[in-house]
Amino acid sequence: MKLIRRLTAALVGLCLTVASAEAATKLAIGYTMNSEAAPIYVAKMAGIFDKHGLDVELVPIAVNSTLPAALISDSIQLGTISPTVFIQAVQNGLELRGVSGMTVTAQNGSRVGVMAREGSGITSLADLKGKTLGVPGIAAVLDIMARRLIIEAGIDVNAITYTETPFPVQADVLKNGTVDAVVTVDPFLSRIERAGIGKPIANLLEGIPDGQLAQFFAASSSWAEANPEAIKAFRAAMDEAIQMTLTQPDYAREAIGNFVKLPPEVLKTVALPTPDAKLTAEQLEWWAQVMQKQDLISDEFSAGDLILQR
Repeated sequence: MKLIRRLTAALVGLCLTVASAEAATKLAIGYTMNSEAAPIYVAKMAGIFDKHGLDVELVPIAVNSTLPAALISDSIQLGTISPTVFIQAVQNGLELRGVSGMTVTAQNGSRVGVMAREGSGITSLADLKGKTLGVPGIAAVLDIMARRLIIEAGIDVNAITYTETPFPVQADVLKNGTVDAVVTVDPFLSRIERAGIGKPIANLLEGIPDGQLAQFFAASSSWAEANPEAIKAFRAAMDEAIQMTLTQPDYAREAIGNFVKLPPEVLKTVALPTPDAKLTAEQLEWWAQVMQKQDLISDEFSAGDLILQR
């Protein structure tokens, strides 16, 4: 009799496990490989997505500007997009929606800057005239941030050559002289500095108010409209992961190292991003104004109907 009870209990447990697995919603989330994506690393490593009924695959995307096409094609369902890439995609007619915030700017958050090659003689933004600047994505948020400072310094942005240089290869291309400087963010900034490959010549957060969007989650409007329950579960998971990132910095660093593949000695020095699930029209419109000043968009931009309400 006891054996029968044990077998029955085991079968019930197995059925529940199978049913749970079948009920999980599959999601592919595209992300650019840097410390800004810490909340999704934490959610994946800590099993938070599983807890909320989501079977998540994290898909690394080399260049942020390719995320809109991946969302529209449904090769990914959500993406950690920068506000400038989102705005340009929408202005070009792509049907995207903002789903949730992820990280915001903060002076004490992740380091974001321009790193010049050691021995290049470049000590300021003015020295970039006639040089090649590697950016993680043309018209992506870091590119726009760098151009904003270049313009404010009275330098003609067209006097500089820009080339897309994904984060993982920045140290190598800077070292071998393919580019003269790179626009980068931690943990790659710290690696370049610690290896003696480059030195900082500008802080891209200079003059940017705390709390502006750094990266957020977007989806195609068709997928978002068809999957409200998945979005609800995803937002709940991210709320939990963001709280964990804020309260357990050591675990967050471990999660970053797990996905970005950094040695422990580098992780100890990496400044964590500032996560925030809030996503507002005002945040997007602030970036749109910056882009208009750079003639990157010409039309007036209203973000009110582009953000899914909670």
